[in-house]
Amino acid sequence: MLDSSHKRAILFADISGSSALYRQTGNSNAKQLIDNFLQDLKVLVSQSHGRVIKTIGDEIMVSFEDADVCLN
Repeated sequence: MLDSSHKRAILFADISGSSALYRQTGNSNAKQLIDNFLQDLKVLVSQSHGRVIKTIGDEIMVSFEDADVCLN
């Protein structure tokens, strides 16, 4: 049974302006930039004891078992 006083957090992020980035830099360059950014974000999430639920294109969904930890 879940403890209702335990606060968890869900993060959903979408890279703003990615369509323009693809138009300006080309598909290959934009994809590489976005992939690199998401990989860096995954490292930060792991360091904060979070868990990546999924990534789709330029989006990422993450969960944290402790809401206070994700704010650091």
